[in-house]
Amino acid sequence: MTLKDLEFAERQERNEEIRYALFFIYGSKRGREYVITFSENLTVITIFPLGRKTVRKYHKKFIK
Repeated sequence: MTLKDLEFAERQERNEEIRYALFFIYGSKRGREYVITFSENLTVITIFPLGRKTVRKYHKKFIK
């Protein structure tokens, strides 16, 4: 995972904590979404694989 594949970062506020959703796009068909938070340490909350349809949707919505 490198930062050159990072396409979009979104700030979220949930349960009185600040989270960041990081969207990594590796090609036209593959990608991942990482949800992280900063407390005492960096914590990865969850990782979602992004399929072809979802990658296209994020390209249209965030990456213009």
